[in-house]
Amino acid sequence: MARWGSAARGGLCALEIFAALDEHQRWSSGAVAAAVDLGTARALRGDLAGTEAALAGVFALPIAERTEGVSQRLLGLGRILGSSRYRGAVEATRLGGSIESFTAPASPTPRHGQPSGPPDLPA
Repeated sequence: MARWGSAARGGLCALEIFAALDEHQRWSSGAVAAAVDLGTARALRGDLAGTEAALAGVFALPIAERTEGVSQRLLGLGRILGSSRYRGAVEATRLGGSIESFTAPASPTPRHGQPSGPPDLPA
């Protein structure tokens, strides 16, 4: 358990460093990844409320800012939350639903003037 506490402190430290940078120097993808890593470390310590707090900003990201790397990190966390250790935990279920929503592919937006349904197939 001590190593997960150390990982959580490292994640928190990374977030503090990102927050202290001027906005034009800040690497937003790095800050998001650090938040997911902090949430994962907290989950491994059994702190699901802390996990939810760490991920609140991540789950609020607009779809256009959601990267494959962050999605993969969240899916890894989802596997941890789906383990028998967290079965029946309300927070784990809530987090799992948020991860599923975050990582679900966005439905394509139809272009102006284009039909929104499937194309007509020739008869």
